[in-house]
Amino acid sequence: MMLWTIQPKEVWEKGFVDGVFRCDSDHPEIGIDRYEQFLDAYEWIAEEMMKWIGPAPKGVKYPIWAYHTWDGKHKKPDLRQRQTAPGTECVCLTIEIPDEQVLLSDFDLWHLVLGKHYISELPLETDEDYDKEDAWLESLDTDTRDRVTRDSWSNIFDVVPGTKHVNSDGDYIQAVFWELRKEQVKKVQFFKSK
Repeated sequence: MMLWTIQPKEVWEKGFVDGVFRCDSDHPEIGIDRYEQFLDAYEWIAEEMMKWIGPAPKGVKYPIWAYHTWDGKHKKPDLRQRQTAPGTECVCLTIEIPDEQVLLSDFDLWHLVLGKHYISELPLETDEDYDKEDAWLESLDTDTRDRVTRDSWSNIFDVVPGTKHVNSDGDYIQAVFWELRKEQVKKVQFFKSK
């Protein structure tokens, strides 16, 4: 599967240890500690990866992220749009990873997971639809609401074209995988984030 990952420039320059890049503690420039408020979501996606594609290599806790679909097409992201902090020296790697090593998810819905929100299975089209769903969620006790919310996060894996969920039209699909081998890199493009 052809994917595109955007990383700090240092990843390409010194991130491949023995020809393999992994998101681990050896790479503080991409460390998850910058995103401490999202640790629950990152741990959840790692658990899902273990179910869908298998366990992480030894010492790896978090995935590498890439784009699969950008603006409704299977293509490289538009590097003129902000990808990270303005002025950051980055690299966009065009990569090819075996399908069975990749878990795809909806980029927009992932942000609901980051915010610990419930993800509706059906599109909510009217204010009344939203109000009904909110009332139902509020009627649940805290433990049940938390469980139902966490269970709803699996809706991010519904990436079938034409499927619509609340807050998503499926135009942006992301990919996660455990490791990247240097021979899987097909193209390297340096750029500065705008």
